[in-house]
Amino acid sequence: MRNEVKYLGMDISHHMIEFYADFLNQIGAIKSNQLLEQRSGSLVLVAGVKVALQTPPVRSGRRVIFLTLDDGYGCSDATFFEDTQHSYAEVLYNSQLLLIRGATRRTGLRGISLRAIGAWDLSAAYQKWRSLAICE
Repeated sequence: MRNEVKYLGMDISHHMIEFYADFLNQIGAIKSNQLLEQRSGSLVLVAGVKVALQTPPVRSGRRVIFLTLDDGYGCSDATFFEDTQHSYAEVLYNSQLLLIRGATRRTGLRGISLRAIGAWDLSAAYQKWRSLAICE
């Protein structure tokens, strides 16, 4: 799969998130297709491959970061407002695989987004979890 990504720029045989399935299940992360089952205001963990990161101009003049992740089951959207950006901007801009904590927000009958409150590099979080599991 590494060669697929390296030479083709995409994964074909497996989704990159598949390799983290045990870890994500263990920490209670949910898949994007399970987001609509969550109540508005629920705190959730989602993970995925970064497919879009945008900081368009907004009317208020405040900077907002919009992130879209793909986990192989669909896409999830997270919004980082100014209060959380400073702590997580580096990981958002420098990581391709991300783990996001956020509060769900209904945006319509079949629409839901996350107001992000945390972001971590998925590979680094997995390595930390794995090293703790080995020590036990």
